[in-house]
Amino acid sequence: MKKHDESKKILLMGGTTEGRELFDTGLPFVYSTATEYGAVLVEGGDDEGTVISGRMDGPRMIELLKTGEFAGVIDATHPYASEVKLNIQRACETAGVPLFRILRPATSFGPEDDVIVTNSWEEAASYLERTAGNALLTIGSKELHNFVNIPDFKTRLYARILPFPESEAICAKLGFSPSNIIAEFGPFSESANLSHLERTRAGILVTKDGGQEGGVPEKLSAARKHGAKVLMIARPSPRDQGSDISSGSAADALSWAVSLPGVGRGTFGRSSRVRTAGHTRIIRVGSRESILAVAQAKSVMESISRSHPEFDLELVTMKTKGDRFSALFPASGMSAGGQIVKGMFVKELESALLDGSIDLAVHSLKDMSLVENPDLPIVAYTEREDPRDVIITRAAAGEASPLARALDGLIHRSAGLSSVDLSGFVAGCSSPRRRVQLRRAAGCKTSPVRGNVITRLERLDSGEWDFDFLVLAAAGLIRLGMRDRIDYYFPADEIIPAAGQGVLACQGRAGEDYGYLSSVNDPIASARAASERAFASATGGGCSSPVAAYAEEDGGEIILIGLYADEESGIYSRGRMRGPIERAGELGERLAVKIMSSIDDGGCKDE
Repeated sequence: MKKHDESKKILLMGGTTEGRELFDTGLPFVYSTATEYGAVLVEGGDDEGTVISGRMDGPRMIELLKTGEFAGVIDATHPYASEVKLNIQRACETAGVPLFRILRPATSFGPEDDVIVTNSWEEAASYLERTAGNALLTIGSKELHNFVNIPDFKTRLYARILPFPESEAICAKLGFSPSNIIAEFGPFSESANLSHLERTRAGILVTKDGGQEGGVPEKLSAARKHGAKVLMIARPSPRDQGSDISSGSAADALSWAVSLPGVGRGTFGRSSRVRTAGHTRIIRVGSRESILAVAQAKSVMESISRSHPEFDLELVTMKTKGDRFSALFPASGMSAGGQIVKGMFVKELESALLDGSIDLAVHSLKDMSLVENPDLPIVAYTEREDPRDVIITRAAAGEASPLARALDGLIHRSAGLSSVDLSGFVAGCSSPRRRVQLRRAAGCKTSPVRGNVITRLERLDSGEWDFDFLVLAAAGLIRLGMRDRIDYYFPADEIIPAAGQGVLACQGRAGEDYGYLSSVNDPIASARAASERAFASATGGGCSSPVAAYAEEDGGEIILIGLYADEESGIYSRGRMRGPIERAGELGERLAVKIMSSIDDGGCKDE
């Protein structure tokens, strides 16, 4: 690093919302995060900011600070990371570097909130042991060990965790059942919290006091609506707090950082670009960078251009957190019920919508959260491409191979999967929804495979992976012009698709005029998607259990097929229901109630 004036940097110990927001200001930060996922969440590697990941202990921090390259340190770690905070403080004192500690305001609540505050994890566990009923633990995975001495924790307690292999491994080691785990990425809105409380039938929500930034107000409001108590573990008192440590809000930290001697402002204060183009309307369409996502976005842009040739359409692509996470952890499960990556594949596009960088975002509907953001509504649904799942075999496989003969029999007998023995073959797929249905309907084994469509096909054709064929969505292959690679289409009532599969969703900003999408929007696809997504949401589609839903329109009515499964307990419950198209969402909810009630009554039916 340079040693002349305005060359010094600021060490930003991150891992929180405040840390990420500070890093995005453009000051010359070195952002330190304990995990690779934490690095994924920030935009690192530009001229002004650098990201380093991995746990930084006291000696390593002291060594870094003694280089003389840092004007100061900002502690933006979690309020409950007391050991980490103490290490940061002592390292700064040893190296003689000034420290600013971000302090979150404590959560305020009134008499309408049924909140019980405990001063320790032990007190919280003791309280739960003295009570009855289910509890939803929204504390992450690292503190779950505090509750495993409760005699009936395996049946009463539901853990909400980040969907990482390490987190899931902690839960498994502690004895939590997969059916008692909700593995999702936040942030969680009031409606998402309420959905989780309803799904788990929890009478108590357990949380840390993470403040507004930690989503506590949304938890409190959801608990009020559900009629649940909130059990809050108070923040630990600061240890070894020095009187010379500056502290305050993230805004205070920014002012403090700007005032440090030797710090260059770089691109500090950068704002979104303002676009003008005379009288020509520019529509900037956002998409993920993948080949399939770009093809999907371009199909929407072509539809807009045909009806509005006067518009100037621009494609803006970006790599999302889900894409970067996939690259970092290509072999990880990345899934709990196949749902955990939904938000990860859209968050950057949503942020771009909010700051005006793009005017419209195009997503695969099944990538989107089941809880719609009122500020960023879905403003159009495209006509549905073929929603079925399909089999793709190795390109070099001969027509006389055992698999080819089996598929030939399947195609020509038209008697369903039960008529052909696929038990000797392995299907490449990672979706729990597909996995549980393939095993039951076709008798075949499954092996996980990751990557985009092209990568998966390359892995299949190489013959180096331990599966005989791939199972993918027909829609993606067709949009990529690869229909000829499809060897067999599963009937939608045998392998039920994911909710919304084959539909593209156009997402916009609330309050804006998207009338130009009238040529894109398909009301029938919208109604079918509404019933499917309502079913998936009501059965806990963001949780760990496989869920599938498929709707058809028939004479002004919707016919909906739904599936809820639990691999550990052996539950595999399907149902079918018909209703008026104008009440499609209500139909999905009714079918969910019917299926979940049959499970609660001890039933387990396979339609």
